[in-house]
Amino acid sequence: MEFILYSSTSSERSRCVEWALNYKNIDYQRIEIEPDEQMSSYLRINPFASLPTLGADGFYIKEPLAILEYLEEVFPSKPLLGRNVFDRTYIRQICEYVITTIQAPMRRSVIKMLYEDMSEEQLVEYRRNWVSECLVKLKSQLCNQSDFMVSYYFSLADIFLAVTYQQGQLLGINPLPFYERHQQWLDQIPRISSSEPTKLAR
Repeated sequence: MEFILYSSTSSERSRCVEWALNYKNIDYQRIEIEPDEQMSSYLRINPFASLPTLGADGFYIKEPLAILEYLEEVFPSKPLLGRNVFDRTYIRQICEYVITTIQAPMRRSVIKMLYEDMSEEQLVEYRRNWVSECLVKLKSQLCNQSDFMVSYYFSLADIFLAVTYQQGQLLGINPLPFYERHQQWLDQIPRISSSEPTKLAR
């Protein structure tokens, strides 16, 4: 089966899918979608213009969670969605929170639609405050018995939150010790750190 990932280095959602593909050792061709392509030629592949999209033998899968659920079904080794029903539910809950509560309101197009007169400086401040506030709120819901976000093993929850925290670092949020320790822990595990796409921030 041939896979093509239509992605962008500036897209957190794309980075989450790339990390999962790499971790599962799935061969794929990566195509970088530039901003001008996203609203023109890319619409033939994904009419929603959202990133990423995974092409699988001519079949296009859109939206990160749909892509990741598909990969879990087709490539069950190295599972990333949990090993029991409770963990799977909790991991999905965290990923949904990241996509809908943290990432969606930070999209430039959404902010500009709601706040037309917002300057670039105000936009960055809004995004910085939002991601920091959401990560602080989420901390109480995460695992305190291990260095992973859910249970005692690496999962999509770790990927989504590591990528989100890196994005927050780019925006200039104040360091959050819990998430700093989590990133340092992942960096120490070769099979995890070697599969991570190039880091956005340090």
